[in-house]
Amino acid sequence: MADSQEPASVEAANASLRDRLLRALAEVENTRRHAQRIAADAREYGISGFAGELLSVVDNLQRAVASAEDRTDQTPADAALLDGVRATQRQLLATLKRFGVKRIAALGASFDPNLHEAMAEVGRRFEPAEKRRERSGGRLHDP
Repeated sequence: MADSQEPASVEAANASLRDRLLRALAEVENTRRHAQRIAADAREYGISGFAGELLSVVDNLQRAVASAEDRTDQTPADAALLDGVRATQRQLLATLKRFGVKRIAALGASFDPNLHEAMAEVGRRFEPAEKRRERSGGRLHDP
């Protein structure tokens, strides 16, 4: 009995269905693009937490090297151990660099909220705050 329907109502129903179809297709496309962005971000920045933890290891290696270099009574075994720690540090830094992690120069630099993370305020009110680096920082995939 489709022949008994008015042509105007058939056209209105057709237009409504076409509109719903186009909206559904647009929603599917938006969802697909959103999922692609999420996946790309996960690939690019998924290691950020792990890299941040490794930066603490880099700091500890740097402190070990600095402490050993300050000693005046180094034995040949101490020197060999220090060379091994330096080699480990170089390898770790090279690995981080391969994955897009770069160190941020923080010591003595002005605070930049886009790069640095404030851990605590040092100094008194209305006096210049002391610049002190607590930990190394890094940047993942420089923009």
